Amino acid sequence: MEMLLLWIALSVAVGYFWRSKGLSFGSGVFWSILLSAPVGFVIGLVKQPDPKQQEANQLASGVQRKCPFCAELIKIEAVVCRFCGRDVPPPTPLTPAPRAEPTLSPDAHWSARVDGRYK
Repeated sequence: MEMLLLWIALSVAVGYFWRSKGLSFGSGVFWSILLSAPVGFVIGLVKQPDPKQQEANQLASGVQRKCPFCAELIKIEAVVCRFCGRDVPPPTPLTPAPRAEPTLSPDAHWSARVDGRYK
């Protein structure tokens, strides 16, 4: 029983390794359970990371942003793009969208009802 738990724990660890490389966590766990954790780890070392997933991770972390002119990833603090050489405007702070005001207050909403219907 302990060997089975160790096998699964190592397979999950390999899945986290795959995810850190921009690969699928589930695929890493699947191949590690099927073939063994060391083989799953080696497969993860050999596989090329998914560039779209890595780019999405970097954008989501807030460390990098895209240049508005050439769409390459640059540091969030950059004032000049290192790829196209153009001046980059400062990043806009993320502000939540304003919430729409309700048309009726809760009290007015209930007082507008007559016999289960609205006026």
